[in-house]
Amino acid sequence: MSTKKTLNVKKVTKKELAEIWNTDLPPKWPDVLYIRCNVKGDVNWSIAPVYQPQELIERGSYNVII
Repeated sequence: MSTKKTLNVKKVTKKELAEIWNTDLPPKWPDVLYIRCNVKGDVNWSIAPVYQPQELIERGSYNVII
């Protein structure tokens, strides 16, 4: 039996992320993205992966931290 861990993510806009990372993001990316965080909502901005909404839907087992 395979048990998937719940992925904790935080909602972020493409504009916010571009400012934090100080770079341009791909134009194809949607305006709303999700970045991996811990259960407290803390994000390690230098290494955390970013997910598009469709990726989370396909993956399942995720939790959006507010």
